[in-house]
Amino acid sequence: MIYGTFLCMAVMIMTGCNTDAEVKPGATYDRNGSADEIWELQNLFETQDGNPITDWETRRAEIEAVVSYNQHGNMPPPPTTLSYEVGKITAGAGSAAKEYDGMTITMTYERAGAVRSADLQVIVAVPQNTDAAADGYTSYAPPYPAIIYHTFSIASNHPQLKALLKAGYAVINMETYALQSAVGYQNPNGPYRGVVPELFNYNYFNESENAPSSLLSGAWGAGRVIDALEDGAYAGQIDPTKIAVTGFSQWGKAALVSGAFEKRIGVVNPQHSGAAGAAVERFITPFVPGLEFVKKATAETLDSEPKTYYYTGSGDAFKVAVPGTQGARSMVFGKNNNQVGLQTHDQARGETRAWYNQRFQSFKASYKLGWDVYSGNSGIVVSTPFDQHYLTAMVAPRGLLVNAGFQDWRTNPEGMFFNYLAAREVYKFLNEKDKAAFRLHNLGHDNSSSYLGSDLITFCDYVFRDMALPAGFAGDDAYPYADDPRSYEDYLMLDWAAPGSTSVASEIRAKL
Repeated sequence: MIYGTFLCMAVMIMTGCNTDAEVKPGATYDRNGSADEIWELQNLFETQDGNPITDWETRRAEIEAVVSYNQHGNMPPPPTTLSYEVGKITAGAGSAAKEYDGMTITMTYERAGAVRSADLQVIVAVPQNTDAAADGYTSYAPPYPAIIYHTFSIASNHPQLKALLKAGYAVINMETYALQSAVGYQNPNGPYRGVVPELFNYNYFNESENAPSSLLSGAWGAGRVIDALEDGAYAGQIDPTKIAVTGFSQWGKAALVSGAFEKRIGVVNPQHSGAAGAAVERFITPFVPGLEFVKKATAETLDSEPKTYYYTGSGDAFKVAVPGTQGARSMVFGKNNNQVGLQTHDQARGETRAWYNQRFQSFKASYKLGWDVYSGNSGIVVSTPFDQHYLTAMVAPRGLLVNAGFQDWRTNPEGMFFNYLAAREVYKFLNEKDKAAFRLHNLGHDNSSSYLGSDLITFCDYVFRDMALPAGFAGDDAYPYADDPRSYEDYLMLDWAAPGSTSVASEIRAKL
């Protein structure tokens, strides 16, 4: 066994779990006669008071305050003490229980003379390259970069685990809900457990609106794993300065939140994360009846013979025939109009509201989607004083790799691409444009594809090993819907850019 311990100084005085210090969410502004409707994406290069930014880190801190206040709550402080034990751990229940190589992190937190403790277990797989020639492993020498994998069970390996190990990456499985459960949310008095509630002695429903979301608690847990690595866990085997984080679907959301709030993570890879992940709410796949600004073309144009549109950005290139009879811009990615259940912010709250802080529940969907395209159970939220480009931009200038599925009907791939365009402006501003990449593949909601592992390896090799990216990997400057009249008005929402750059809206206006 390998042991280690160190002390952490808490940076907050906790009341229950969080401070109640007010974090101003920023002013809304009037549009169409309602101060609650904000349709344009908020400018990343203006302060909340509307002034031009002077430096990114100051603006980033302001953005973090907006996201914390409105969506994820306050980050809990570090534990008072943290120790680790490297060795065998048992995961799974009953006959499915098995032993794995891993680490147990033991933490205490002291407040008002009372000391509480909690353990976090992670499974750790480290490349074994002694038989590289026989087993196909790379010849990279340790210490290896490591990928923290957010997952529903630490015993659930990354689908590309073997490929990641062979490419010289350690993989650390972390069960997100072990940090803070998101089940039992229907009953405020029901089960609501996890390392964070145990350590800080609180119940999500009985605390203030600043209580951390389960996703933010997952980010806190990723930080504790890095603490242990920095203190000597897996010394000589894992390089604690080269850490990536990934996850799929709801764990893609967790990966993005971890990367946004934990600045020691060097590569952030939300896979198919969708609503309240890497997709902005204000650019969404379905047609919204009655909102004229979402479409430019006339009904006659829309109902004409099918036209062909191209997606020629990074990832697979697609030639997609989109019949006009499917409705205005309803299926730019080529989906048919029988799909239902797109996960918007409103639906994500319903799926498990513990993903977010309680204040986020107040932002209700203002506009329902057309029943003829979707089920009508989801909608567009336009009252938030931010969108997911705020959370995503917090990653800059560290590596950002967003994966989306061309056929992933729940995750709003259009919104993820538009979010990428907005966040990429910050990377341009910081002269790190290639550190942000968007990869689209011909996939549904499927995390087993080798595309995802291959993308992650390629991008991590670029960031951590200074290897060149393949041509076009990080995307080009083309806007794939520039010739699609159903998207004109949406692109006009991005009417700002990095200082000295041309905005997406300006590019579209030049084509009108």
